[in-house]
Amino acid sequence: MSTAYRIDKGVPIPEKNIPGKGKTGSILDFLKELEVGDSVFLKTSKNRMHVKTGNYFRTTTVASYIHRVSSLVGMKWTYRTRSENNTLGIRVWRIS
Repeated sequence: MSTAYRIDKGVPIPEKNIPGKGKTGSILDFLKELEVGDSVFLKTSKNRMHVKTGNYFRTTTVASYIHRVSSLVGMKWTYRTRSENNTLGIRVWRIS
């Protein structure tokens, strides 16, 4: 019998870590407020300084986040990259 590993019994399993939780709240909390059929437009930018100000999002970040949390919370969203009023962004719809 190897002594390199110790078997522990009775260690509780922690809750799943849901991405997007931050000091100022959660993007997930905001997305949960959407009712089925509601949507929100998020301005996007490739400029890191814009993203850090909190006024812009990265399209890939939003897309990855939606994909990850959908299976964790049992809600579904879809998104489309688009331009609205000459502003590039991503529109997110809650679909279930």
